[in-house]
Amino acid sequence: AKLHIARNFHDDGGQKELCTQYHMTGLRDLGWAVRALRAAGDESVLSDPSIRAEFRESFRWPLKVAFGSGFTPALNSGVVDKEWITFAAVGARLFDDPVLRWAVRSFAGPTYIPMQKGLNAWELDESFPEAFEAGREARPPDFKSILLEGSGFAVMRDGWDPDSLC
Repeated sequence: AKLHIARNFHDDGGQKELCTQYHMTGLRDLGWAVRALRAAGDESVLSDPSIRAEFRESFRWPLKVAFGSGFTPALNSGVVDKEWITFAAVGARLFDDPVLRWAVRSFAGPTYIPMQKGLNAWELDESFPEAFEAGREARPPDFKSILLEGSGFAVMRDGWDPDSLC
């Protein structure tokens, strides 16, 4: 898992093929592997500071490129979608990340069903409902616009509201 994270993601978190669909597939597979290792008592991936930081950024990357509505753009063979929110919940749990919890709470809404191509329900564990627990901190990102040098994108937005320009 460590080698896959290091080889397949830019420092800013973007998956090297720069396709939102492939990005989600990487989060699905690596998220599952890290959670399986953790369940077996192996914290080797998340205890490595550089890998941990890069892996956390891979869960945050879809938020970095998302519109104020929560949809990500259709990059390469990806589609305009919100499937990344499923993984935002997994990332919120793995990293106790208040920004990812904010994203889940802000973009999921009452009718959102967490799903992604190839995702099994058992892979979600308690991550999605846990992101909504009132006692857990949630806060918006400290950026609106952002330069993602590794991925080669500049994202300009005027806010995080659904009608914000992006």
